[in-house]
Amino acid sequence: MIEIISAIRHAIPDAVLGILVSGVFSIITLNLANKHNKKVLDTQIQAIKIQAQEHYDFEMERINDDRNYQNKAKLINAILSIIDENDLTAHAIDEDENEVYKIDELIIDRKYKDTQKVANQIIKKLYLSFPELVEYGNEIKEKCNSIWGYERNYFGYQADKPEIQLKTKEQLVQFYNELNKICNECLNKLKEM
Repeated sequence: MIEIISAIRHAIPDAVLGILVSGVFSIITLNLANKHNKKVLDTQIQAIKIQAQEHYDFEMERINDDRNYQNKAKLINAILSIIDENDLTAHAIDEDENEVYKIDELIIDRKYKDTQKVANQIIKKLYLSFPELVEYGNEIKEKCNSIWGYERNYFGYQADKPEIQLKTKEQLVQFYNELNKICNECLNKLKEM
C-alpha cells in the first residue's frame, strides 16, 4: 500500500496532489456542513411548528371565550326579559291596562307563547353552553307555566269575582317571587362561570 501511495506521489506533481487533497477535504467539509445545516433547519422548523400550534391554541381559546361571552350575554338578556314580563310591576301594569283594554285569556295566551319561546331558548342555550345549569331553565319554564295559569284565571273568569281574585293574586305574587329567585340564582351562576 505504501508503494502505491509512493508511486502515486511520484507520478502526480505536488501541486495537483494538493488540489486533490484540498478537494477531498472540501467535499468532506461541505458534507459535514450540510448535515449540520439540516439539523439546524429541522430544529428551526420544529420550533416554528410549536410556535404556530401555540398561537393557534391561543386564538381558538380566545374565539371560544368570545363565543362563551356572547352566549352568556344572550342568556342574560333572555332571563331578564322573563323577569320583566313576570313580576309584580308587570302585573300592576297589566291590572291598569285591564281597566282600559280588558285583558282576556287570548292576550294572556299570547304572552304565554312568547314567554315559552324565550324559556325554550334559555333551555337550549343552557344545554349547548352551560349544561350544568339546565335545571334552572327547566324551573324557569315551569314557573312561567304556573304564572300563565294563574294570570289566565285572574284576568279571565275570575275578573268579576274579587274575593277569588285576591287569593289568585296572592298565588301569583308567590310565583313571581319564586321565578325571580330562580332567575337571579341562574344569573349569579352565569356570572361565576
